[in-house]
Amino acid sequence: MKKQFIFDAFVEEVKKMYKLSTDELLTGRNTSSIEARHFLIYLAWNRKIRKRDIRDFFDELGLKITNTTIELGIKKFERLSAEDDDVYFITEKINNKINLNI
Repeated sequence: MKKQFIFDAFVEEVKKMYKLSTDELLTGRNTSSIEARHFLIYLAWNRKIRKRDIRDFFDELGLKITNTTIELGIKKFERLSAEDDDVYFITEKINNKINLNI
């Protein structure tokens, strides 16, 4: 239950950051929608939410994702986080904001 709350909070933060509606986040095929989904996956995985749960949470939102998609999102943002301090900073900022709301 707590993991679902955290995931839902990440969804809201990612939507704000990328200026997307829920529909755009889940069904958009443009670069920012895809990147936003990958970032959401990375945030959840970085928060120790299991891949199976990430898949289930997306499914509850109406989007079926595969383990390959999850792995791609994680790898992409692990690399970006290592290369770009801003990505690391934004990840930490969102995590800290979620921690305050738990």
